[in-house]
Amino acid sequence: MKVVQHSLGTVIETDSYIGLLGNKEAQISHLQQAFPHLNFKRIKQVHKDRIVHTSAQAIDFSSEADAHYTSEKNLGLCISTADCIPVFIYHHEPRWIAGIHAGWRGVENRIVLKTIQALKRNGCKSENLQIAVGPHIQLSSFEVTNDVRDLLLKCFDGEKRSVWNEISTTKSKVDLHQILKFQLLESGIDLHQTYFEFKDTVTDLSYHSFRRDKESSGRQLSFIALK
Repeated sequence: MKVVQHSLGTVIETDSYIGLLGNKEAQISHLQQAFPHLNFKRIKQVHKDRIVHTSAQAIDFSSEADAHYTSEKNLGLCISTADCIPVFIYHHEPRWIAGIHAGWRGVENRIVLKTIQALKRNGCKSENLQIAVGPHIQLSSFEVTNDVRDLLLKCFDGEKRSVWNEISTTKSKVDLHQILKFQLLESGIDLHQTYFEFKDTVTDLSYHSFRRDKESSGRQLSFIALK
């Protein structure tokens, strides 16, 4: 795997696929200019756990879902984020890719595990998956009410106390990427199969952040595509 910095973010590339973990500059027109050989497809993300198959014939930005997958070449599966976690999966033989939008509700609904199950139904095996996780809100910035914390603590098998810090009787800070790691382990993924980019979208001004900028926040696009 080759990892290089690009004006649009971090490019991850092998002989079989190319992906981008995008920054603020990663908008659809810029992606089309930088990667003109790719056909980009977006989904209408709704913070649920619906997973759809995307093809070259799919209408861009038409399906309501938070994950999509394909086996077609040169099809860029886009995910839009502004603090949520962009997750990308690749499987070799059979060749499949998936793009996942995992906000806290997606993490709670175990959308990454459900996407892995969808890939397994198409012949993929956990031990042959490669996973890339892009910039997202980190523990130091993710303050939630304790009812949200408690929902998240129910969505994984692992050491519960390791993923949160109490800051008052009503609020805590929660580590979404650590929860995601526990979920991946539960799904049979060795963490050596994963690439995590530990950048906090809230504090790093090169990324859009809804928590930081509220309604004035934009969104950055990330993608994966088979060669």
